[in-house]
Amino acid sequence: MSSYQSINPANNQVLKSWPSHDEAAVSHALEVADRLYHSDWSKGDIQPRLQVLHKLADLIDSRAEELATIASKEMGKLIGQSRGEVKICSQIARYYAENAERILKPQPYPSELGEAGLSIIRLVCWWRLSRGTSLITS
Repeated sequence: MSSYQSINPANNQVLKSWPSHDEAAVSHALEVADRLYHSDWSKGDIQPRLQVLHKLADLIDSRAEELATIASKEMGKLIGQSRGEVKICSQIARYYAENAERILKPQPYPSELGEAGLSIIRLVCWWRLSRGTSLITS
């Protein structure tokens, strides 16, 4: 099985390679993610998760130039555009850190069948679907 590669589109230089994952490795990763989703971490107090989002934003900001350089090499973008995208990433993390409690509050949705709540649908897909399969859980 071939590896995944990040290739600079300007000169076709391989920047980095990662090994491909077989079906067992993907299944294991999905099982771990599902366990985390159903764990005390996911269902418990939201404050620790908000702290992680703040920390993520801080890390992105502290490495902004490095991340912008990587993005420019991988996507062939001008460095100014990549800097803007990196800034947006940290802003998104901060937005959710500051607004997640409000966003995630249960909100009733009246319907003809009675009151319904908002549910989560999890979907996993990848660029090249192997053997035409995809995993959908809800």
